Amino acid sequence: GTPIQNDLSEFFNIIDFINPGILGNYNQFKRNFMNPILKSRELNCLNPEIIERGKEKSQDLIDITKPFILRRTASVISNHLPSRTDVVLFCRPTSLQINLFNEVLSSQNFTSLLDKSSGSSSLGLITMFKKICNSPSLIKNDKLFKEVSESNIVHQVTSGKILVLTELLKEISAVGEKVILVSNYTQTLDILQNIVLKLNLTYQRLDGSTPNKDRDSIVN
Repeated sequence: GTPIQNDLSEFFNIIDFINPGILGNYNQFKRNFMNPILKSRELNCLNPEIIERGKEKSQDLIDITKPFILRRTASVISNHLPSRTDVVLFCRPTSLQINLFNEVLSSQNFTSLLDKSSGSSSLGLITMFKKICNSPSLIKNDKLFKEVSESNIVHQVTSGKILVLTELLKEISAVGEKVILVSNYTQTLDILQNIVLKLNLTYQRLDGSTPNKDRDSIVN
């Protein structure tokens, strides 16, 4: 599966389980493969020798494990699929969104949160900005927003992203195509669901609360 490609410790455990000892013990694996590979992939690594050594070790690891791993990549099915086009749209924020961003950034509490240099504080701030970006209404009951801002700005649903999405949905439905909308947040899905209803479009929703027994039928 895909996840094992992202964690070399996990990769070692799986390989050592199905073919014990082929990569040595964990400490040997870490010294011979993991350390040079991870070191070469660090964002700040500009040393060509370290980068080249990491590539070599990565290839060695592939060569050693290749005989007993059945690997399937996208190239296997690429010839059977139509070409894909990725389009990234930059959506201009509304004036309300800009006001909310500025309100947070100019807050004394915002500065003090940054001074704490806490990972959880930073993550919370990023999440809050993402909410403002998706829809100002999402911060209506956001505890962190209330901490960093005393603003009484009206929290409305409309955002730059939603305005663009609404027009896209109209155009796509007009030509009879189907759309998949993806979000990491169920609150955002609630907003999207309301938009779809207002446009009088039929839809299926699948999120974390969807019972397992219903998932296949929804996907089908």
